[in-house]
Amino acid sequence: MKKIFSILMIAGIVALTNCSGQNKSIVKPDMLASAIEKRSLMIGKWLGEMKNEKGDLQQWLTTRFPDGTYKIQFRVPDRGSIYKEQIEAGLWGISGPIYFTIMKGWIKDNNFIPSNPNDPSYYDAYKIIEINKKILKYKSFESDITFEVKKVDDDFEL
Repeated sequence: MKKIFSILMIAGIVALTNCSGQNKSIVKPDMLASAIEKRSLMIGKWLGEMKNEKGDLQQWLTTRFPDGTYKIQFRVPDRGSIYKEQIEAGLWGISGPIYFTIMKGWIKDNNFIPSNPNDPSYYDAYKIIEINKKILKYKSFESDITFEVKKVDDDFEL
C-alpha cells in the first residue's frame, strides 16, 4: 500500500508540474524580479585585474552565458613580458546574495579536459557585494578575498 501511495504521489507531482504546459516547479516559487535582474546583469564579459605578491598584474576575463555556463581565461605573468594562460569552464549561478561557480574542466587547444568532480576546490561561493551594469564586486567565502571586475564589450579579448 505504501509503495502504491508513493507512486501516486510522484505521478501527481509530475502531473501538477506539467499541467501548465511549462516546466515550472510547484515547490519552488518564481524568482523575484530583483534576482532575475541581478542574474541578467552578470551575463556577458567581465575583466578582472589584481597584482600578485611580486607586484605583477594578473588578469582574468570571465564570460558568463545565459544558459548558466561560463568560461574564464587567466593571464598570469611568467617571466618579464611572457604570460601563462589557462582557460577554465563550468557552471555558474546566483541564489539570493550568493554567486557560485562549479569548475567542470579546462579548455586546451580547443579540447575540453574534465576536472575531478570530487575535488571540493572546484566549487566556489561568493557574497555579492555590488552589482550594476559596469561593476561586479564579490567576496570569496573560502579565502575572504574581495574581487572587483568591470564589464567589457562582447568583442573584448585579453
